[in-house]
Amino acid sequence: TIDIDEQKVAEAALRESEHSLQQLIDAVPVLIWCLSPEGNPTYFNKQMVEYGGVLIDELGSSEADRFDAVVRTIIHPQDAVAVRHAVEAAVRTGQGFSLRHRLRRSDGVYRWVDARAEPMRNDEGKIVRWYGVCLDIDAQMHAEDALRQSEQNLQQLVDALPIHIWSWTPAGKLAYVNKRSLEDLGLSKANFEDTVKVAETLVHPEDAPEVLRISANCLRTGDPFIMRYRRRWKDGGYRWIEGRCEPLHDRDGTILHWYQVSIDID
Repeated sequence: TIDIDEQKVAEAALRESEHSLQQLIDAVPVLIWCLSPEGNPTYFNKQMVEYGGVLIDELGSSEADRFDAVVRTIIHPQDAVAVRHAVEAAVRTGQGFSLRHRLRRSDGVYRWVDARAEPMRNDEGKIVRWYGVCLDIDAQMHAEDALRQSEQNLQQLVDALPIHIWSWTPAGKLAYVNKRSLEDLGLSKANFEDTVKVAETLVHPEDAPEVLRISANCLRTGDPFIMRYRRRWKDGGYRWIEGRCEPLHDRDGTILHWYQVSIDID
């Protein structure tokens, strides 16, 4: 008869530790999964099972079958190729991967997730398992799409307005010129470095000195710019415009940008 009391106590403590770890893995609000060294699924945590509505054992008897089943059943068809390439590249290079793709939820709805995986290596440096997580970013993706659409609509509006819209940095460097300005002035792009270059290139020689004087004063004092002067058009002729420039301040009063509109009053 051999006394194994300490061994049994240690085994019980190990089981309790494993149980606590499993509860933690199942409770964290992220989808956790494991892949074999070859990149095939071997484990889904409880959140992943509930999210996708499938058990790991239901995806096939072999690990290779499981990977194909995952791609086929819970990955959006349009993202399947990207997911395959990401896993294959990771297995080939031994480098972790990160990509955004759509994952089918148990109700059949596809939602965007941010998937990331890193390899776990043994003492010899050999990969023994891949650990991965998926974070639901569907709301973020839709918000980004809405922001891009809003920016596109604003850009279309700015380009369609029958006025010239420019923006300048606080130091007087030209930062933006709208499409209407480029078309009317016959420019391929806004390649002017500062107010002096703009005045030399586009402002009538008789008006340029006063435009430069007022511009420099505005940059120094932060006062708005309002002036009527002649600007050269794409046909080489000069037309009278009224230019107005206002500074945009942050909460501390620091100038972030200057915004200018020029209206043809010829």
